[in-house]
Amino acid sequence: MSNSQGFYLLHVADMVTARFEGVSLPEIRKEIGCDHRTEQRIMRAFEAVFPQALAAMGEAEPC
Repeated sequence: MSNSQGFYLLHVADMVTARFEGVSLPEIRKEIGCDHRTEQRIMRAFEAVFPQALAAMGEAEPC
């Protein structure tokens, strides 16, 4: 894992702990400034590192 990937992962972990309802992919995109595929990769890495995290599917926001 590169330093930037580790930074993103820790940043998302910080975002998740600060919010009762967690974070959505659009929130990650807005906060980090990445594209859709990168935000998906970050969430997959987050789920792998923190297996106790729950992933939920919600209503998709229009692009």
